[in-house]
Order: sequence, then C-alpha cells, then structure tokens
Amino acid sequence: LKQLETFNFRYNPSLAEEIISNALNEKGAIKSDGQWKINQKPIEITVFIRSDDPIRKSIGEILSSELKKMGFVVKKDFGDLNKAFVVVYGSNPKELKWSLYTEGWGRSAFVRYDSVGLAQMYSPWVSNMPGFNNPSFWNYKNEYLDNITQKIYSGDFESEEQRAELIQKGIADGIDQSVRIFIASKIDQYIANEKMDGIVNDLGAGVPSRFTPINSRSDHKELLIGVKEINQGAWNPVMGLSDTNSRKMWGIISDPITFKHPFTGKTIPIRADWDVETAGPEGKIKLPNDAKIWNPVEHKWNEVSPDSQATSKVRFNFKFSNWHDGQKMNMDDILHSLYFTLEWGVKTDENDK
Repeated sequence: LKQLETFNFRYNPSLAEEIISNALNEKGAIKSDGQWKINQKPIEITVFIRSDDPIRKSIGEILSSELKKMGFVVKKDFGDLNKAFVVVYGSNPKELKWSLYTEGWGRSAFVRYDSVGLAQMYSPWVSNMPGFNNPSFWNYKNEYLDNITQKIYSGDFESEEQRAELIQKGIADGIDQSVRIFIASKIDQYIANEKMDGIVNDLGAGVPSRFTPINSRSDHKELLIGVKEINQGAWNPVMGLSDTNSRKMWGIISDPITFKHPFTGKTIPIRADWDVETAGPEGKIKLPNDAKIWNPVEHKWNEVSPDSQATSKVRFNFKFSNWHDGQKMNMDDILHSLYFTLEWGVKTDENDK
C-alpha cells in the first residue's frame, strides 16, 4: 500500500493527454484538426468491452469517450467472456484485433502471503500477458519482472524485508509498464434469508466463498443458492477454471488439502495436517535415500540423486475418505498430482508441445 501511495494516483485527463501526446510525438505522430495520425493515417484504437457486465460496459464506454476526445479513432467491440476468449486471449496481439480490454478479476479467498498475484498480473512467465506464451504469437517480454516474481513465488529470499523489497520493485515496474491497469474495485451486494445462520463474509471472496455453503445452517433440508451470472468458461479443473462464477461453484464441490482462513488469510488444514522442519534460510536437510521424484523424460519414478538436499521438509498427515463414486482415496492419488505437474509442466525438448 505504501508503494502504491507514492504514485499519487488521481483522475487527471489533462495529464494523461499530455503524457500520451509526448509519447506519440516522439514516435513521429502528428495531431492535425484534432485527430492523431502517423504516416498520414489516423490512429485507431479498438476497445473490447465486456457487455455482459454493466460495470465494465460503463468503464469501456467512458474510456472510449475520453480517447475519442483526445483525437483517436475509437472502434468499440462488444462481447462476453466467450468472445473474449477468441478475440483477446486467442488472437495474436500483432494482428491488433484489440487494443484495450475491460478485464475483470475476482478472488476465491483472502490470502495473507500472496506468492503469485504479482506475477499473475504483470509477469510473462505465468502466461497471462499479451501473447500468453503461445510460441506462434508475438509475446510481451519482461525478464526483470519475471526474475523478481519468480523469486517471490519460489521463496527465494532470506527475510521478510527482502520479500517486501521484491514486492515493491515488482509493483513499481508493473505500474510503470502498465500493460495491465487497475482502475476500479467492485463491491457486490448479496441477499440472504434472515433465517439463515453461518454465512461467512470472506475478506477476499466475500459472501460467495466456499465457507458460506459449507457453514450455512437453517431449518430446511435444502440450501438454495442463486447465481448472479452463468459461468462462461470451460469446466476444466485441470487446466484451471477461467471465470469467477465457475470457481465459486468449484469451491463448493471440491475439498482441497489446504485453504485460506477467511479472516486471517493464513493457510489452514482441510484434508491434511502437517509439521515443518526447516534449516533455512542458509542450512540444508539431507533427503532420505529412498526419496523419489517423477522423471518426465523417462516417464517413471526415479530415486533422487545421492546426497540430495532441501531447505525444508514438510510431513503431511492426509485425511482420506471416499471419492464421489465410492472408491477409497490413497497415496496413489497424491502421487498422481505430483506426477501430473511434472509430466505436463516440464518441457523436455523443443518438440515437447
């Protein structure tokens, strides 16, 4: 928050126009008769506006109006998330099918120590920036931000102060680049029957967190939940659910090993307890000789190299029960999750797609 306050953000269209004008003049653009041109051609901006969300539709209309006043030719393209998957996320940025997009983000939980948020919003390595790491597309590059956010994500720091410094540097560069800009925070209202008890207003996700349907109590045998919007993304828990409404439903029917406390944001046990042994930040712990790791090249479990070391060791005590089809859970399910991440998350050679 302290880092953000140093930017002194405020609504100032005149300053915005001055900054834009200076940048365009440096690139050889000329403004004549109130219109920006480069190489004698009008500069056209395509704004993809989410018409399925009234708030973002209004934001898109305001942005389009302000840009038009500044002298740009503005083309407004309206659509829902399904269309955005094609036009924004599914097209090569160099084709210029869009210039601005009124994107939206929501949280499924309150997170005290967020290791991925900064990378998700600003860093190319997460595959969430223009080009989305599609090898056939033009891709936004920023090695500086990649380096910083990967250190935060992997815990490559030795103190709280170092972590805070990395976050501050990442925020500063992300805002300076301004590929993704945050301009508004939306607060939704939710209505609940007065006879309901146990509604949890998560500090990150709000009322529609996974805790509300799990914790709610009433005199009725059924709990009816009204959904404000229909999910539009693919129902894909493996690759990741791509819209907020899908995640809300997934949170109700899934049972993770851990989750975040709705009021503290700390990690709490759901399907496992654990204890931690650490030698960090400078010491090391020798791995057991029978420790194994999945080899994505040979496609099999191998014993780790002799004398392999780790900074910390976490011992989990899993709470197994039955799957939805009645089958018993066991350690093979845990091993499968580790295998899947390494098998599909590691590029073994240039032909590995």
